[in-house]
Amino acid sequence: MRTQLKRLQQTMENAIVRTAPQMNAREVSNVIWAVEKRYAQDPDSECPSRLVPVLAGRLPAVISVMEGQSVANVIWAAVKLATSGASQDLLILLPSLVDRAQEVASVMNAQDISNVIWATGQLVADPIHSSASQRLRELLPDVVVRARDVLPVANPQSLANSCWGLALCDYHDEGLLQAVASKVVAEAAAWQPRGAELDLPSVIFAFARLKRTGHDDMLGVAAEKLVPMLLRINDWGLCALTWSYSELDFSNNFLSFRHSLEAEVARRGFSDQDVERSRQGPETWRKHPGHSI
Repeated sequence: MRTQLKRLQQTMENAIVRTAPQMNAREVSNVIWAVEKRYAQDPDSECPSRLVPVLAGRLPAVISVMEGQSVANVIWAAVKLATSGASQDLLILLPSLVDRAQEVASVMNAQDISNVIWATGQLVADPIHSSASQRLRELLPDVVVRARDVLPVANPQSLANSCWGLALCDYHDEGLLQAVASKVVAEAAAWQPRGAELDLPSVIFAFARLKRTGHDDMLGVAAEKLVPMLLRINDWGLCALTWSYSELDFSNNFLSFRHSLEAEVARRGFSDQDVERSRQGPETWRKHPGHSI
């Protein structure tokens, strides 16, 4: 079965190599997205080294007609492939991708905007790609304007990814952040448990990273939603919440919730240093945990 699957994958890759020169913009984008997904599932895969160069070779001919979703997906995949070490080929085309994204940002949907902001943050956080990240940062003013427009229909994951990306970029937009806080207050109580335990910690953490105080109404709604979920929140999320509330709760209005967080941190065996290090973000924190998890 495994041999048959490998043969099928090779057949598909051969077809992509053969047809790449004739692919349209959406097809190129979809295949690039799929290549990244495949690599994420199987880091030993040679798929990126074989397919990304031929797809990158086709991109210059189709970037100028890419729709918002396609260009957002390529930017997302390019950053994921580059920061994982799988392929740098697509970053060479980042200037052209940014130019096109600026042209179509006004029609991107909430998921597209979230993908671009998140990808920008990931690239900014990677010192190896400082030059490329500076170019991608130039896109933030355009996508943040659009983020305000699509915020009412953004789902919790899109909201969290956008906030996290802005925090990594240290990008402050008071209007957007106020709208995010209002959305959390209005909607978080109805979020599905799985989304709440993953996404609420990221939103609260982003506000703490950006030092956006004065949103006690949001902190209160988040605390009420998360109290029953403390045992299920992942390790980084727990430590990040503990750190975030200590940074944002200047008036000690949420001491009971903070004590619950601290008790769960202690139960799992984390230290004050683990909590403090959570401010570095989940990727860095998980690479160098304070103890085995």
